[in-house]
Amino acid sequence: MCAVGGLSRRGVLLGSVAVGVPLLTGCGGKKVPGGEAGGGHSGATSPSAQPTGEPTQAPTSTPSVEASQPGKPPVVRLDSTLGERLVHLDVGPAVRVGQQTVVRLEASVDTGGTAPLSFGSSRLTDVYLLSLEQSLAWPVQDTSSKAAQGDTGGVTSPGKPLVVFPVFGALGEGLSRVQVLVPGFGVALDVPVVTPDQAGFDAQQVVSAAVLDAADKGPLPVEFFCGAADGSFDVDRGQDQVTVSLANDVTFAVDSAELSGQADSVLATVVTELGRYPSGGSLSIVGHTDDVADDAYNQTLSEKRAQAVHGRLGQLTDLSQWQVTVSGKGESEPRVPGTTEEARAANRRVELQVSPAKPEEA
Repeated sequence: MCAVGGLSRRGVLLGSVAVGVPLLTGCGGKKVPGGEAGGGHSGATSPSAQPTGEPTQAPTSTPSVEASQPGKPPVVRLDSTLGERLVHLDVGPAVRVGQQTVVRLEASVDTGGTAPLSFGSSRLTDVYLLSLEQSLAWPVQDTSSKAAQGDTGGVTSPGKPLVVFPVFGALGEGLSRVQVLVPGFGVALDVPVVTPDQAGFDAQQVVSAAVLDAADKGPLPVEFFCGAADGSFDVDRGQDQVTVSLANDVTFAVDSAELSGQADSVLATVVTELGRYPSGGSLSIVGHTDDVADDAYNQTLSEKRAQAVHGRLGQLTDLSQWQVTVSGKGESEPRVPGTTEEARAANRRVELQVSPAKPEEA
């Protein structure tokens, strides 16, 4: 499973369900910080748009039919089933307005009945503007407590779309496309970036009416986190460093530094990560144990396991471009606190920290 998490200093964690299928394709899914998604009412501010029902089908990201209509800027459509109703969310465009960026979101339904959308928070705190190209993310800046524009009351019905305009910080130069993460719907890919005169609504008035949080303007670094379904490894990839954690319960037998028959399949993940950086860099291999047995025994075992991983890794791939250090920490640096079997299993590991000389090669 891959997840996007750790975007903001508030510690928001956005899991695979929130991010949705379009973004999370194997271990290449973007993680953003964590660790073991009808009518333009100008002047709107940014309430929290969180669907009240859990999606019952995978969110999709497809071009909206409105994208080809003359006089309207392109949008990206996300579909999500809330309860028994299919709700469309048209995302875009993203509009540059001075030091801010405004994104238009329009929720609508096609047939009879209504679809409730909750606005229980004062802002769209769980919506993020992303640049996967630059590995950056922007949280919503607007702290206004005003409700959604129009008189829909947080409910969308046929012919009465619900429109909101979250406000973000300034995008970097050169970006013509961005992504927008909306919990419950997924990630809208390839949202066009336009100027105010191309927006189709008064983006300047939206910014003027917003109450902006200067401390939350972004951008924030986007990271990756992937984990095997069987718990045999996980990968935490930041901008300048990758940490691969190998579970000792899969890689080694109990109280042994001899690699198991499954070790090569787990180490293949490390080989793949190293292969992303042809120029090499530094590689730290550190063994860890749980708190069973005494300190001296655990220290020795952790060192031997780290050495075993180093030895086999050198047989599986060329390490000549890497400056390798091998050490053991015994039980001194647990990954999680506690003495339960689950906690101890998480703490029995070998961690490989990859610091590439040229991170951009990936």
